[in-house]
Amino acid sequence: MIKRITSFVLVISMVLSVGTTAFAMESMQATSNDYAMSRNDDLTNQSVDKIDSSVTLNSDCENAIDISSEVISIDPNLTLTVTTEKFTDYNIVTVSDNQGNISISDSRYSYVIENGNKIETTISETESDVLNESITPFALVPAWQKIRTFTTTIAFEKAIKDLAISTIIAQVKALKIVGYTLTAAGLVKAAYEKPDLRSSKAFYLRRDIYGYTNQYGREGTHTYSLDTKYRKISKTDSFNDVNLKAFLGY
Repeated sequence: MIKRITSFVLVISMVLSVGTTAFAMESMQATSNDYAMSRNDDLTNQSVDKIDSSVTLNSDCENAIDISSEVISIDPNLTLTVTTEKFTDYNIVTVSDNQGNISISDSRYSYVIENGNKIETTISETESDVLNESITPFALVPAWQKIRTFTTTIAFEKAIKDLAISTIIAQVKALKIVGYTLTAAGLVKAAYEKPDLRSSKAFYLRRDIYGYTNQYGREGTHTYSLDTKYRKISKTDSFNDVNLKAFLGY
């Protein structure tokens, strides 16, 4: 009788062991197939308070090179917290606002998670040289001359006017474009309320690089936004050199 009971227990144990192993393998496969979604879903389910702490987002934070957080105000009614996790080859940006929206962008993937929903994105950049010859250091030429222009196209699968501002900020921040003012996202979204832009799904970031005429190696950058018709969006300008800003009359 004891032998029969022992055999029965062994059989049950083997069945449970096989079932557990199969379940674990299925779980591992699901995780490897959709790592980004599972991570973003975890982040999306967290409270705004936890995101604000910026150090308890996820266990992945333990491997981050740097974690930073900043608070920006779009208007008196809208405040956003932007948390950036920097890793060796990529970064993850989480943007939450005081209205309950949360958007997450991982620079490795071509989408943003907005309130738990995946929004596909397309990013491209072009570069053009403005001057083909060297800047001549004569007193008669302007103090600054434009030498290069970079244009980044940011396109979403849905209309800009229907996006949360947190989604625009998350995508721009993940691109690591130095000098772009994040508060400009509110002006971009507002611009797309115009009748001729209401169905548009893309906007542009323009970076004009200027060289200082009489000083080799000195450059200044003027960064701003354009709508889908290549019209400059007012007040989205930023500069990395106050002298260039004054030279251009801002």
